[in-house]
Amino acid sequence: MSRPRRFLGGCAVAVAALAIPAGASAATKTVAAGPPLTKAPAGFANINADVPQFFRATTTIHAGDSVRWKLFGFHSVYFPKKGGANVSFAVPDPSRTYAGELDPAGQPFWFNGQTQLVGNPAAVFPIGGKVEDGSRANGSGAPDDPRKFNYKLKFPKAGTYTYYCTIHPLMKARIKVVPRGAAIPNAAADKKAVDRQVAGALRELMRNNGRAAAPGNVVEAGRDSRKATLLAFYPARKVVPVGSTIEFRMSRVTNEVHTVTFGSDAVLAKGGYAEKVSQAFFAPLPGTGQNGPPVLGLPGAALFPSDPGPLVVDGTRHGGFMSAGLLGPDRPLSPTSKMTFTTPGTYNYVCLVHPEMKGQIAVQ
Repeated sequence: MSRPRRFLGGCAVAVAALAIPAGASAATKTVAAGPPLTKAPAGFANINADVPQFFRATTTIHAGDSVRWKLFGFHSVYFPKKGGANVSFAVPDPSRTYAGELDPAGQPFWFNGQTQLVGNPAAVFPIGGKVEDGSRANGSGAPDDPRKFNYKLKFPKAGTYTYYCTIHPLMKARIKVVPRGAAIPNAAADKKAVDRQVAGALRELMRNNGRAAAPGNVVEAGRDSRKATLLAFYPARKVVPVGSTIEFRMSRVTNEVHTVTFGSDAVLAKGGYAEKVSQAFFAPLPGTGQNGPPVLGLPGAALFPSDPGPLVVDGTRHGGFMSAGLLGPDRPLSPTSKMTFTTPGTYNYVCLVHPEMKGQIAVQ
């Protein structure tokens, strides 16, 4: 899940801005979470994209040295206990259920009474300490403001430490810690490796963006791989006859989740119902946070499809709001959703997770 955004920028200047200390015995190296770019590269001015990678993928330091992470996008840093794995960003809370959620027409949604999905404390809040040695989990938590993110760990013991982004589950990298006196890459070698990694990601994004549209009544919700993400609907506009059913399909391998959410002009307007649902993603639930960290909830109108059965878009249901719910690659989410369009008209839609993703279905 990538929030807020965006995007990619001037490679040489931004990589230098990481301020990797020169010399083979630097006390601290800096790793970028997301591509270390400050402006859109040539050809990307109108492309919403992300690169869910740490730069560089393997950072080598001496025992006793430290690593600092700088964010270029919405990411986190998580080291599991030795032998462990990444953790889910969101988990069901059996003690809570959805209640009182209404559609724009003021009618209760069908999912009231279902189990509430909340932010996993191990993923969304800082845990552990300032030393990484594999004995326990260490994590930065999700950033309130990526620009103000400051996370640093010291590595006293030689070994290889794998870490993850809890927000983008396939995003991982390594810190390789070697004994003092062993050779490690200097600043120039680190910068060269980062440059190559960024250039490879940009080539992959451009290839994916230029692919032909999927055949038939299919709209792709993003075009993603393990290491590159395109935040758009393909095609952005599709014309179909009345009665058509369209399949909205995510990539088979992705770090993202999306919604396909249709709305009237009022529903999709600034400050309208859709924007309010989007802004409620992982907001503190009422009555929490007084005696410790708040419980961060996911709104039901984003998580669940608007109806429990077949989804029909005609511009009138639920006060002009119709959503596929949260799509994703892993259960209980589904990577696809089908919607049938029964009435002529022009229907606009967005992704509630990534509001920059917009599309339109013209029904004739």
